[in-house]
Amino acid sequence: LYTRIVDIGKNLNINILVKSGKQKSSYHSLKIQPDIISTNSFPKKHNKLLGEKGIDIFNIKNQTALCKQNGELFHHAEIIFIRRQFAGANIIDYPKKNCQQCKSLKVKWYNEPTGELIYKIRFNKRKISGICQSLITNS
Repeated sequence: LYTRIVDIGKNLNINILVKSGKQKSSYHSLKIQPDIISTNSFPKKHNKLLGEKGIDIFNIKNQTALCKQNGELFHHAEIIFIRRQFAGANIIDYPKKNCQQCKSLKVKWYNEPTGELIYKIRFNKRKISGICQSLITNS
């Protein structure tokens, strides 16, 4: 007998037991492997002749997992540099991993005179399955 354990957006480390009639197994620890989906932001470009610095803000949009439907949870993000000449950027404010209502991601950046910076953010999200409250049993 095989069954698929789906990611419902909770802890990835789980304990399961199998019940059949009046018999049951001992608990077994498993780790669910998250299904990661990646999307990229639109490129951000900074290239003033005199140089400058600032903060770019990216909003995190998750998709709620409704009953019998898939959703998404923020997992992590990374900067992808397209062009970086006498310039730099780093993430300074990062949402919590697995947040449902996430705060914004903030990137601090700078470019020196004659510098140029083009980057995008790769958002990596966990694909999660929606559960129906009417199907949950506590036995």
